[in-house]
Amino acid sequence: MQDLTTGSLSRHLLKTSSFMLIAMIFQTLYVLIDLYWVARLGTDAVAAVAVSGNLMFLVLAATQMLGVGTTTLVSHAVGRKEHDTARLVFNQSLGLAATLGVLFFAIALMLRLPYAASLSADADTASLARAYLAWFIPSLALQFPLVAMAAAMRGTGNFKPGMIVQSATIIINIVLAPILIFGWIFGVRLFYVAAGMATAGMILVFLASQVAAQSMMRVFTNEAAVVAVGEEYLRIVSWSYIASGIIFVASSMFQAMGNTIPSLVSSFTRIVGTAIPVMFLSTMPGFTLRWVWLLSAATIFAQLTISLLLLRREFRRRLAFAADASAPAAAAS
Repeated sequence: MQDLTTGSLSRHLLKTSSFMLIAMIFQTLYVLIDLYWVARLGTDAVAAVAVSGNLMFLVLAATQMLGVGTTTLVSHAVGRKEHDTARLVFNQSLGLAATLGVLFFAIALMLRLPYAASLSADADTASLARAYLAWFIPSLALQFPLVAMAAAMRGTGNFKPGMIVQSATIIINIVLAPILIFGWIFGVRLFYVAAGMATAGMILVFLASQVAAQSMMRVFTNEAAVVAVGEEYLRIVSWSYIASGIIFVASSMFQAMGNTIPSLVSSFTRIVGTAIPVMFLSTMPGFTLRWVWLLSAATIFAQLTISLLLLRREFRRRLAFAADASAPAAAAS
């Protein structure tokens, strides 16, 4: 918790407003980026997303009421130094949010088909809207507990975790939107499923490392110096967890196709790209472990790029038989 009852009022206001501004900018980017890519699927796709997006305004209205109330009550309790009351308010808010989320999910899913049919101009748009809502409604239901948790954080004066989570999800959306919509880089549905599962799991580990790194370290040791070093390590390296998960899936795909050389090449590239610079950096004045961790995270993203490029090349080579097999049949007809 951060004490907002002491210190410069102007600094507190600037800090609060700056975090809110960043969050609004990222939220706007989320909508614009999705619209940019969906527009390339055609007018029916844009209309279907627009029809589905109307539900977001309903959720925003409901969650704003919940969020404002939670922030107000938690901030008042924290200001009075009544931490037990603040925890009670948070627990009640989270319980109410979960209840509202379940109710919204059940009602929206039940009314999904008539809702899409009544607001769509034609059958194609309605069909696309129904398919989109099947995935969109669960995400909207999860907004209720997410807003409650973010509001409680704001009430304690801690804006950083919420901003980190929101920024991370926007970055993931920016990267994955064109890949999942158009099938860029990936060419096989198994790979889709496996990479998606790995990404989802790594997102949870990433969030845990960012929000509870200190607590995770204290499971193994209570020495303050060791905890501080481990906490910094987790916060830095966790940014590469998602990339590591996808690299693991790509390596498994190489094994499944009977060619492990590409996996070996990408791994060797990362090892060399880390070891040689570290040897050089260790001779420089002011060298710290932080440099090693930053370099390690950066080389993982380089390995991811190489792995995906090699995987696309392997898919083209291994899956060429499908096109070749169809050529004689077309010639015969």
